[in-house]
Amino acid sequence: MTTSNPVAGRGLGTLRTAVTGDVFAPGDHGYDEARRAWNLTTDERPAVVVMAGSAAGVAIIATHPVWPARH
Repeated sequence: MTTSNPVAGRGLGTLRTAVTGDVFAPGDHGYDEARRAWNLTTDERPAVVVMAGSAAGVAIIATHPVWPARH
């Protein structure tokens, strides 16, 4: 299955630089493991998975202009 990444080329590098922690996009080593949900009845493939290393990183993710925050 081929999917396009709506985040690619839209600030992903900036996000990776700004956040302390790991940022995974489809095709990155570790993406499949990072995207695994606790509820294994669904197979979600988010555009980006961020494992923030600090509260400041979470704040950056929540306010990053590339994509809307989901609640």
